[in-house]
Amino acid sequence: MLLGYRKLTGYSTLAIVLTGVPVLGQLNTECFTTGTVGDCSQFISAFCNTIGTSLVQAADSVGRCFNTGSFKCDLTAWNELPGIGGNTPSVSNCNTALEDVALCDLGGQAIFTGGNFLFTMQPNPGICASNIADEGA
Repeated sequence: MLLGYRKLTGYSTLAIVLTGVPVLGQLNTECFTTGTVGDCSQFISAFCNTIGTSLVQAADSVGRCFNTGSFKCDLTAWNELPGIGGNTPSVSNCNTALEDVALCDLGGQAIFTGGNFLFTMQPNPGICASNIADEGA
């Protein structure tokens, strides 16, 4: 879309604005609307640092469950981008995405535009059955 054109001292200036197109790297966060209310933010760093070396195959995920004493927190990174040999989640993107999701009372999910991992964090009733980490881990 051409917004403006003007001639300045022999040079042409052209301004182009794209609207409605997501910026590469923009974080898209969605809060869950049902479920258990709980704060899982204390586990973000431990989770993201742990998965930063994981090779995750296309359409697969890596996750951990954390016990709080009154509910559990399920944190997961889903590889949304097909690829032979898999992909490794970015620790930085994981931290940024889940810190934004932490603002959601019932948990949620976030992905960067153009990114390949969807990060989810969800408080749930009960205790972890497997892949367990206790509070403070």
